[in-house]
Amino acid sequence: MSSITLKIVNPALIEGGPDATRNSFGGFYTIATADDGQQSLEYSASNLGPSTATRISYPDNELVKYSQTFTQNVVTASSNVVIPSYTVKMVVAGREESIKNDEHWRSIVVGGTYDSSSYTSLVEAGGHEDTAFTIQTPYDLLPLKEVVGELYPNYEYITPGYVYNYYHPKYERNVKNRSVYQIPNLYLLNAAYLGNTAGIHEDLNKFINLDGGVEESGYPIDTIFDSAEFKYPPPAESDESTTTKNMYYDEQHNYKTYADLYIDAVFTGSVDTAINRQRNIIFDKGFMDLDDVNFFSLPYYMDTSWSTPDIGTLGQMLKDSAAQSIFMKMIKNEFVDNAARVSTLPTFTQHTTVSASTWGTTDFDAVLQESYRSFDLLPQLAAYMISPDRMPHNFEFFTDDALERKILTDPTSTYRYVKKKRMMNFFSDLVRHVDLNYSKEAQLKDNSHTGSLSSLLDEALNSKPSEILGYRVEKIGGSPLGDSRSLPVLSNYYFFNDKLPVGDDGKFHFYDTQVKYGHEYTYNVYQYMTVIGWRYRYGSPEITRQIGTTDIDGDGIDDRHCLEFYNPVGNVTSTGDRPASLSSVYTPLSGSGDGQNPYATSAQVLSKNQYLCMFDYTIEPYVRIVEVPISSKNLSVLDHPPRAVEVIPYQKKDDSQTIGFYAKYESFVKQPYPATIGPVEGKFKKTYLDSNNLTEAEKIPHASTKPVSVQVFRLDEKPKSYNDFENNLVATKTLQSETFEFPFTDCIYEERIQTNQKFYYLFRFINQHFIPGHVSPVVEVELVSDGSYKYTLFDIVGSQEITDEVAVDAPSKPFKKLLQLVPSPAQVVLDDSLVDYGGTAADQITNVVVGNAGTKVWDKTFKVRLTSKKTGKKIDINVTYNLRTE
Repeated sequence: MSSITLKIVNPALIEGGPDATRNSFGGFYTIATADDGQQSLEYSASNLGPSTATRISYPDNELVKYSQTFTQNVVTASSNVVIPSYTVKMVVAGREESIKNDEHWRSIVVGGTYDSSSYTSLVEAGGHEDTAFTIQTPYDLLPLKEVVGELYPNYEYITPGYVYNYYHPKYERNVKNRSVYQIPNLYLLNAAYLGNTAGIHEDLNKFINLDGGVEESGYPIDTIFDSAEFKYPPPAESDESTTTKNMYYDEQHNYKTYADLYIDAVFTGSVDTAINRQRNIIFDKGFMDLDDVNFFSLPYYMDTSWSTPDIGTLGQMLKDSAAQSIFMKMIKNEFVDNAARVSTLPTFTQHTTVSASTWGTTDFDAVLQESYRSFDLLPQLAAYMISPDRMPHNFEFFTDDALERKILTDPTSTYRYVKKKRMMNFFSDLVRHVDLNYSKEAQLKDNSHTGSLSSLLDEALNSKPSEILGYRVEKIGGSPLGDSRSLPVLSNYYFFNDKLPVGDDGKFHFYDTQVKYGHEYTYNVYQYMTVIGWRYRYGSPEITRQIGTTDIDGDGIDDRHCLEFYNPVGNVTSTGDRPASLSSVYTPLSGSGDGQNPYATSAQVLSKNQYLCMFDYTIEPYVRIVEVPISSKNLSVLDHPPRAVEVIPYQKKDDSQTIGFYAKYESFVKQPYPATIGPVEGKFKKTYLDSNNLTEAEKIPHASTKPVSVQVFRLDEKPKSYNDFENNLVATKTLQSETFEFPFTDCIYEERIQTNQKFYYLFRFINQHFIPGHVSPVVEVELVSDGSYKYTLFDIVGSQEITDEVAVDAPSKPFKKLLQLVPSPAQVVLDDSLVDYGGTAADQITNVVVGNAGTKVWDKTFKVRLTSKKTGKKIDINVTYNLRTE
């Protein structure tokens, strides 16, 4: 399935970025902008010229002839590192015809100004990273629907949403005044239902059992999701069929019984402390299996679903080391507990997404500067293994394995050795994996162009291997905090990516029952990825200055330059080691051969090249953990709009001038969101549609709770908009009874009206959450009195008639005898903004534009219809506006 493609490139790989050498030799990305405004990251290769072994030529470079690698001088960068880190000598030769002298060459290499020309450095000491990788992320469902419509199933998407099943008034009122952590947790209840509570903290077990309330009542919690059997139909709609015993199933009864017990529960002491540790919950895979849960028994819950990939290579290493939960705890510690100190990875990211076009849909590219939070994994693992186990114990581990829970939570460090051992095993496997698959030793020692500077720079073109190790769902809500009035983070949930349980749709679902009706929450979903990239460094460059020339072949013409390598910082002669000889680049000046000097040092060489620059190039792999946001959504649990109301008008057959309406509940039919009355309802509509991932045209697939009243609106003028009914509510008829528990489904409304006056009535149901339902057709009522008899005329005003738009065939301007059709001034004004008054009139005449209106009338035909007020006869006149050139 198609998904969002993110091409992520760090700034060192961008043209004009901090890597001066890359800017000089190529191997960078440029931001290309197309005519339609699309932006993409286009790669400009470094390896452009002919190559001879490890020498790469740059025919288009005005200042540099070639670069060459000393493959015989590859050394380990340091004996203190566990990853394969290698250093090699490289040399760059300047182009003699473009360089005036040694000082000019120095300015070119280190940067500076020479003879009014400014240069950025050719080689600048310092380290950089190559973190170019491409990943796929899902679309958010609602924006996707707005672009592709009914084709959205063909795309990969994430669905943050909710389910509202039924109204439990006492429960909803009770949780409104509680902390969200005291609201029942579905995963804990499922563990109790299955009898898998051995791995749960004893205080959380007390929370599940309502601090003793379940035992005292004798309630069998292992039946909480079971259906109850009764002789009479349940008060809620059910998909269950009648049994052969003529019994009925109530799917909600057992859970409602638990909810009634919960309402009276009070949590204090250690139980309340354990409850509050639900701010961070790390999930074991088995604990998330909810196959036996009857979701219809729950009053409501949040449901966020997305597709997850198979476990990758590094994920399997964590699993084989039994360190996956420890790793997710590390994610919590780094990205949540220590969020202020976690580093960020600045990037240029190309987003490729689907977009609407004239022809349907197409891919659209845009490049954004974004930062992703990240950390270097290997150093962090090393620090974890040698540091004391003092990580904050501000979390819960949901697992059915009691020992695993003790190992991970372990407030007394009893299991410190076990945790360290597991992470050490993972660390060793990871180092071995990196050493076997990401060592550059063979490439650097290869006497072909693969070890050249350009080939190493062009590694940036290759997408670095990446995989998803886990996910985090962040829930934000509650009361604003501080001067910024920002909302607090309520909870974080962590999932290791290893064949997470999926629903019937093939997607992983995260359910959250710890929410309050009508409250807005923000759910942010992050995926945590490993990226294996390259870290490389240029050593301080040594450049040459000419100290003489010599004749090697004895023809009387000097054919070698006597050069001295020196450090441009301080202009001191170099003393460090360098390759003794690379005949194609230089030979040592010291020695007893032709042209050599026994008193010279290793800094002096003979070369056909007048200008050389030598530097160390060090490269090593690294493993980075990157946090990638994949979704952010504001959600509110809301009831659904009630069904439409069927209205039957009537008149009392007496002289009371009373008319009436019989309103009854229609059968549920899937329809788009009902018409709203006033801006407050319009705002609620947007919240509802967003939370349900519905567009305005989509039909609502869910029925509302039962209505409790009928609203009656009345106008004495024909409405032009449903908003005209705002502040014109004349009555609210209740459907509730003091005798019966459940509301009626119909009612009668009557009132006396004036004669010979038209009135316009509108009806709609209101449910138990005061959500308005689908409006009835507008009923036009006129009680006619002809002097001897009174009778009522009823008519229906269709929704298409409720508009303030002028009908197409309605007269727009009355007149008597004369009609003149003249274009507006904006159509005939001369626009000379493109005219060059320095040119000739003949050349510039085409630059004069007639009119500056947004839509012009020229070369268009308009139909003008004349209608007689007396006879009603019509005459059509076609008028075409043309421009003439004289």
